[in-house]
Amino acid sequence: MYFQHSTQVRAEHPTLVAGVLYAEGVHGEPRAELPLADLLGRARQRLAGGTEAGFPEIQAWRRAFTRMGLAPTKYR
Repeated sequence: MYFQHSTQVRAEHPTLVAGVLYAEGVHGEPRAELPLADLLGRARQRLAGGTEAGFPEIQAWRRAFTRMGLAPTKYR
């Protein structure tokens, strides 16, 4: 497999960084042993301080969409 961005994308977004993840042994079956209570607690704790719009990772994606000329709230 070969992956690359077009010349136009690279020219318009010089700070773009691509990453690729290759994983084996990943299956789609649900796993009961996942720490759902812990994850739910962490999510509630984060959201107690405000909406997800305030999360740094969400803000970064919104900036990226805006730089591409797209309305960030249109793509959720």
